[in-house]
Amino acid sequence: ADGDGAGLYINESSDNTLYDSSIHENVVGVALSSSDDVASTGNILGGTSGDQPNAINQNSESGVVISGDNTQDNAVVGNTISDNGRFGIENITTHSNVHPAPDDGDNLILSNDITENHSSGIQNTGASPRILNNRFIENQRDGITNLVDFGSSADPATASDDVLSEPIIGNGAALNTFNSNSRYGIYSLDTAPMNKENIADENDFNDGNVEGRIRQDWFGLVYAEANDEPEEGAQVQLFANGESNAFSDFATAANGF
Repeated sequence: ADGDGAGLYINESSDNTLYDSSIHENVVGVALSSSDDVASTGNILGGTSGDQPNAINQNSESGVVISGDNTQDNAVVGNTISDNGRFGIENITTHSNVHPAPDDGDNLILSNDITENHSSGIQNTGASPRILNNRFIENQRDGITNLVDFGSSADPATASDDVLSEPIIGNGAALNTFNSNSRYGIYSLDTAPMNKENIADENDFNDGNVEGRIRQDWFGLVYAEANDEPEEGAQVQLFANGESNAFSDFATAANGF
């Protein structure tokens, strides 16, 4: 399939199987979504046997987009997902307080070759899939990127509507392979994989990932006040543990931050 929109759009629909197809030169290869009232569940992209893969490549944005907090218990299995203009697979807010992620992940991404995409192989934003036995090779950002969906605002005052990305990435029996990605094998910002303690041992990292195997960053917040009022112009220096030189030096704004 090729065209100006999605090669295949599955919305508010369940128990479909797409296999043995070539999906290329669209904006998005496959889009899978739901609504608050109607779920999309039990869909399989790639069939259930090794001889039924889809080739999802050369789409101008992402190869596969899975979105909506009622889009769960679907599987992307055994496909070649390569050379797409953004992400190989993009998962967006696939769980919420209303539809929480199951303990074993909201969707399954299994045994795919995810290669040479123009950004990350997989980007999770407020999504927690189970990612097993895939190959992430020569993607132009990370193999996997994990981000928070901040909802209405990134302001800490509205943190109650934030949706974390806490995927399960690899296990002892189904390691993912990360090789020659342009930044990190796995990168997480202000969130962390569910199996973060063992993730280095539960995946195979080739030294070819340009900036490193795994990176975990957290946002920080500084607030200054005087006499119970925000203090403008307070000078703040931030130091890494054990370092003598500040990596950040700034003055607080009128709101104290």
